[in-house]
Amino acid sequence: QPNAPKHLGGSNRTIIKQSFEMLVSDRTRLADQPVGALVSIDKIYELVEGNTPSEKQKDILDIRERLDDDNDYPGMAARVAKAICLMEFAKTDLPRTTKNIAALLVQQVTEAPPTLAVAAILERLKAAQFVRETEDGWKLQTAQEKNWEQEKRGYAAPNRNDRAEILRSAVKEVFESAKATRVNYRSLRSFDLGLTLDGQGVTALGKAARIPVQLSSVHESEDFAKRCSAISTESLQSGNKDAVHWVFPITRQAEALVEDLHASRRMIAKYDHAASQQQLRDGEKTLLQTEHSQRDRLNGQLLSSLEKNLETGVGFFRGLRCEAGDLGKDLPAMIRALAEKAIPELYPKLEMGASEVDGSEAKEFLKQANLSNLPALFHAGEKGLGLVTKEGGRFVPNVK
Repeated sequence: QPNAPKHLGGSNRTIIKQSFEMLVSDRTRLADQPVGALVSIDKIYELVEGNTPSEKQKDILDIRERLDDDNDYPGMAARVAKAICLMEFAKTDLPRTTKNIAALLVQQVTEAPPTLAVAAILERLKAAQFVRETEDGWKLQTAQEKNWEQEKRGYAAPNRNDRAEILRSAVKEVFESAKATRVNYRSLRSFDLGLTLDGQGVTALGKAARIPVQLSSVHESEDFAKRCSAISTESLQSGNKDAVHWVFPITRQAEALVEDLHASRRMIAKYDHAASQQQLRDGEKTLLQTEHSQRDRLNGQLLSSLEKNLETGVGFFRGLRCEAGDLGKDLPAMIRALAEKAIPELYPKLEMGASEVDGSEAKEFLKQANLSNLPALFHAGEKGLGLVTKEGGRFVPNVK
């Protein structure tokens, strides 16, 4: 019981008194409830509200007045806020996650935790700047934290270049973590994929890259079907016919995460600079450390959201349309299956001469006085190219 008189503690007497108050208090009256009613954590708040800091009491009052008339979940906003308030004082390992908050708000033994309702309310509380997400989970914001968030909101509108850079970096991470940047074709040869996103390079199409993959993102406000039709036509044009095309939507959630990540990075850049100049004020060092964690969390959420967006895409190769679900269950399988459709068209003689070479073979051939000493690559066989043949007991170049 924070800020409570010293004689109030965690003794049996205190707990017994609170249990009795839970039954008879005008604010809870659990004695009047049917068998099966539970003491949800927001009911405990009703008994100890006077011992909580006045700043938090005011926040919860403001939340009740502004958000408790929510059309979808009436009364839930204040209950969630009360739960967070008390959970912040628990010094045990109890992360204030959506799932844990929902579990503590169950009011009947037959109820399921209201996880969806809590998740929706948390987003509304966040938008209204009442709560923020930290390493330990959700928390009610202090006045200084509100000022920090207010300033950060001013950076939440990235320009086109910043948005594109964040998306390219995220796409690269998604493909690399999913190990979807290389395709092994029938154990004959591995092909590196050269990725571009909306015309800008994501991974370099270097010497080893042999299959260009052109990714095209579509914002929710755009017509996805119309964009797919345009890409289908483009994939038949001479400049695009040797590339694999993948069209995918960018959901509103992903766009919001891009904005939040951009704002977080800008705040970190500003206050890291202030820290290097030893100009941080009281409390800003802690807020900056929290922001670093928030940036990493946002980046992880963006990668997860973007991967799901990519997995709902549509592939094209020379006008052939391939739905994501028909290609595979996840992004690596989808890209691999689409690339495998393109490889026979791009490299029609691959199976005739697919062999591993390091580039020194021609020089070694010219240096040999006895062609029987050449490696298996030069001879006929499963992994050989049949470049030499045996005539009259000796090996000679195969002129055929």
